[in-house]
Amino acid sequence: MPADLRLNDIRVELGPLSDDLAEPVRYKVQSVLGGGGQLSATGQVSAAPLNLEAALSGSDLALTQFQPYLQESANLALEKGSLQLEGQLDLDGQDAPLTGTFSGQGQVTDLAVRLTDSAEPMVTWQTLRLENIQYNLVPARLEIGTITLAEPSVSVIRNANGIHNLQQISGNDGTAPEGEASGQPSPEAAEQGKEAGPAFIFRISQLLLDKGQLAYTDRSMEPPFATRLTDLQGSVTGITNVKPQQGQVNISGTLAGNAPVTIKGSLGTLGSDELTELRLTLENYPMPGLSPYFGNYLGYRVDSGKLGLDLDYRFRGAKIDASNLVIMDQLALGKKVESPDTVGVPVKLGLALLRDQKGVIDIRLPISGDMSAPSFDVSEIVGQAFINVLRRAATSPFTMLGSLVDLAGFSAEELGQVSFAPGESAIREPQSKQLAALADALRQRPGRTSRVSRAGGGQDVGA
Repeated sequence: MPADLRLNDIRVELGPLSDDLAEPVRYKVQSVLGGGGQLSATGQVSAAPLNLEAALSGSDLALTQFQPYLQESANLALEKGSLQLEGQLDLDGQDAPLTGTFSGQGQVTDLAVRLTDSAEPMVTWQTLRLENIQYNLVPARLEIGTITLAEPSVSVIRNANGIHNLQQISGNDGTAPEGEASGQPSPEAAEQGKEAGPAFIFRISQLLLDKGQLAYTDRSMEPPFATRLTDLQGSVTGITNVKPQQGQVNISGTLAGNAPVTIKGSLGTLGSDELTELRLTLENYPMPGLSPYFGNYLGYRVDSGKLGLDLDYRFRGAKIDASNLVIMDQLALGKKVESPDTVGVPVKLGLALLRDQKGVIDIRLPISGDMSAPSFDVSEIVGQAFINVLRRAATSPFTMLGSLVDLAGFSAEELGQVSFAPGESAIREPQSKQLAALADALRQRPGRTSRVSRAGGGQDVGA
């Protein structure tokens, strides 16, 4: 769709004029955009050499009239939004290349954006305000003092085919052709970039978040899963692509109405392999809300329980190294669910071993990998790791027990059997300590029972 931008009611004031092209001429230009909004520029200009000074102002500029430009690069539709802009533009063409600067501020209000083939808004916000904008043409540099994002709302949807709506922004089905999935530069280009530094310098002193919301819906299962992160508040400081830089993240919110969430950490330089560390914590998330996942993959709904998370993520470029501590307090499974996607793991048996004396299950799930790999998916990796823990608990209980509690120096294999000397029935000192360690371990996992059986020759040996 071609753009149709029209300037109406154009008013121009010039003077005084001179035949000396180097002589500055004062001007004032005002106009109304056909799609909505007013523009004005006031200042002076000379033609040879080109020199421009302009105080710019744009008010109530309707963003919908710029939809054709957005559609060229993204599968997005602007439903509404308004732009305000004020600043000073200076251009100097005395020497090549043309140099110039812009300083000012701007804001976008009442924005709503959706995928072109969807009726549901994907991103909305009340106000996005940019203060102390400083742009330099040569060398290219953009610095913004403060960005304030008020009442933003993002809706992330996993469709029935497993593709997220965010993946569809690029205009394809969410998958990239082979060899193009990573979005990362080649090793040669990356090395050249390290040596030369960024061609464009970018810096944001601070990003402030106020009253944000994030809704997540997973429609790849029945019934669908849905939750909402609300009351997002906080800041991100020191965002830049210039080394060395250590930004800070401090954001808090509430999940599902009453479960506190915090995200804290440090940011490395953007586009580099400097370390970025983020820690996310979640407390008291009501686990019945996870019934769609439990039912679909584990075969049971959840009647009660609280979920806690303590996630530590470390990034270097596309490399990720993470530790996921999952805490389930007083988890009680409910009705059995028939699902073709169940993983065939004895869930209740595994959970019984993992549960401690206080009814708490805590599992640490480490992951690592390359996020640029087409098949890399953090949620799938964590989910598979959790299933593997349940499988190990059922098939290798003593090995699992040894990874959860202190076995007083004994290995899991040693706890699995007690040996007697031929013809003796008395338990010797080493075996006594071994059984004591086993008893203590089982006390810490009261849901686990053990069966004692005899293994030996086919006939008794006389004492």
